[in-house]
Amino acid sequence: LGWEINDTPGGRLFQHQGGQAGVQAFTAASLQRRSGYVILTNSDNGWKVFYDERFAGLVNEILLT
Repeated sequence: LGWEINDTPGGRLFQHQGGQAGVQAFTAASLQRRSGYVILTNSDNGWKVFYDERFAGLVNEILLT
């Protein structure tokens, strides 16, 4: 029910993930970089995308480098 806040070498990263039956959502933002994104899926398995190492690498590249 809240935001996850991570302090990283590239800055502070705000994240939130949740869903309902049949949908999943993930959002992340960096205040220092003034960027963020939201990903919406129409699947109960959307969390598999959010926790994939390739996805985490993309998040770091977009928001922290």
